[in-house]
Amino acid sequence: MRNPTARPPAIAVADGDDHSYRVIARAATGWAVLRVTGLKDARAVLQDDAVWMICAGADDGLGMGLLVRAQKDRPGLTRVLLVPPADGALLVRWVNQARPFGVLAKPLDDERVHELLSELQRDEAADPRSVASASTGPERDWEQTFDAIRMPIAIVGAGFSLLRINRAGAELRGEDRAHIAGRRCHSVLFGRAEPCNGCPVGSLGDSTRHAHAEISSEKTTFRVHAHRADSGFAVCCYVDLAEEKRRLTRAVEAEKLSALGQLAAGIAHQINNPVANILAFAELLKAGPPLDADQTNMLASIEASALRCKRIIASMLQLWGRDAQKKPLRLTECVHEAISLFRTEVESRPQLALQVEVPPALPSVLGNAGQLQQVFLHLLQNAMQAIPDEGTISVSAGVADAGRVFVRVADTGGGIEPEHLPHIFKPTFTTRPPGVGTGFGLAIAQAIIHEHGGVIDVETRAGRGTAMTVLLPIHDDV
Repeated sequence: MRNPTARPPAIAVADGDDHSYRVIARAATGWAVLRVTGLKDARAVLQDDAVWMICAGADDGLGMGLLVRAQKDRPGLTRVLLVPPADGALLVRWVNQARPFGVLAKPLDDERVHELLSELQRDEAADPRSVASASTGPERDWEQTFDAIRMPIAIVGAGFSLLRINRAGAELRGEDRAHIAGRRCHSVLFGRAEPCNGCPVGSLGDSTRHAHAEISSEKTTFRVHAHRADSGFAVCCYVDLAEEKRRLTRAVEAEKLSALGQLAAGIAHQINNPVANILAFAELLKAGPPLDADQTNMLASIEASALRCKRIIASMLQLWGRDAQKKPLRLTECVHEAISLFRTEVESRPQLALQVEVPPALPSVLGNAGQLQQVFLHLLQNAMQAIPDEGTISVSAGVADAGRVFVRVADTGGGIEPEHLPHIFKPTFTTRPPGVGTGFGLAIAQAIIHEHGGVIDVETRAGRGTAMTVLLPIHDDV
């Protein structure tokens, strides 16, 4: 995969959209993320052996120029194109110019960026040398380029017959591409015997080169952009409007959570100094004239409360700090530390059983021990809150698959209602009574795990309980 260098591998981001840079910087755990803002930066990127990937905005002149130049000067660089909403003609033109190895739709969201980075690192085709040598001609080049686009794209000929389709298009209805050529687009993509009402392909002609319309399928609605090529066929792009809305929502929530973190860290710093003064004056009072029993108890209570505030502030700064240091660590120790803290809470609920099956030597991960402990502790507390009376909380861990380790927290509570499941990671969403939950716990946990290059999977059945599984990439350099 990446060639070892003296410096960390780097991703260069050339896009005028600040949001794109922030999302990639959050998602690219373990990478140096460079911002390209001018020609000087662009030239430096092409000469820097530590740069492994370029992410460039299709609507950014500097970014597109950098991608095109990289094809000639450094063909081994992984090139990712960031595309805004566009019709088929623009998308085809951008892709033909950049010949990217991956395409991301804007606005970016953390989940999709993580997904693409993981795919490029796992797949042998992500090795720049493999990708650069895989193409055997224009035919193969077209397939590789358009298969990298997660948006369904099809070339439609006369009579609505499908001439070609990319992988995302074939996967819409689980079709085998080998059996698609020549079939009608409305049959393959929408399961209809007749052309779709309002289909933009039917509107194309000598005087109409571009058309678009919204077409509904069984599960969602697509905005279909059609562009008439010089040879007469139509290039069609299918934008899933529901997914586009979800992506935009995730992007907005990620920005809100990031802003909230900066605010929390700032408040914590401001509170830290007065709390330190309280502790200092408490020490002076203890060193002064003797106090009676009531005064001594009150002073002890003041000191204990101030120390508790200090611990909370330290946790907030560690949780939200921009420079939270990551280093190779033994995940077993993080899990057991969280369980140790949690046992004190379980003792107040004797009807709860805690079962732990964690191997003594889990693989190592690259991370921040305090942040990961926060995640595991919150998942345990969440499980306890889900069990109103008697029940069992189970903690297990192990190797999930090649390159990942898992930690699973399961409960025998009431499960999560289907209508609530899509919202559980949203900031401020909670089903708990007032004063019991703020709704930030799972949102913060997910943000931390994403920063560590991992994911949180949720399995739940109403009335049967919930299992939350943290998956993290294994770090071998320990």
